[in-house]
Amino acid sequence: MAKKIGPVFYWDSCIFIALLSNEQRPHDEMQGVRAIANANNKKENIIITSAITRTEIFKENQVNDDFKKVLQRSNIIEVSADPKITDKASTIRKNINNLFKIEKKQINMPDSIHIATAIIYGVEAFHTFDENDHESGKKNIKWIGLLQLNGKKEVEGLRIEKPPFAQYVMNLKEREE
Repeated sequence: MAKKIGPVFYWDSCIFIALLSNEQRPHDEMQGVRAIANANNKKENIIITSAITRTEIFKENQVNDDFKKVLQRSNIIEVSADPKITDKASTIRKNINNLFKIEKKQINMPDSIHIATAIIYGVEAFHTFDENDHESGKKNIKWIGLLQLNGKKEVEGLRIEKPPFAQYVMNLKEREE
């Protein structure tokens, strides 16, 4: 029987961009990213991302080169958008766009592919910093921030969150006897 490496996470493009470009984030959000990346370096977890992440990482040549090196690691898995994933992405888009029709919000195609991939691969959590709605370029339509979809039935209950940083607090009241 194969030994389980640890938890399996899905990383949205923005997490790779933030890590590889040393992005400054509010509220120490990068601590969670670094903690999960460090655990990945020790082969204590698996990170999955879609091949479309390559198209979304275009900040700088160095970030692109660093990302290609990261993808060579055995516990970072890049998944192509096959028909099973794209069919699920289509269903997700339809359901989310219907859910947010009154608010005139939609999910864009890349985000629906990311979410479909995460669902199909059964990840423990989908990590993103995408929390705010943003302009779509379409009149009166906004792209929805992915964190708003956390746990919704339209994404099959997928846990969508910023990468958490587990802080351990030592209980100073306990003493050895």
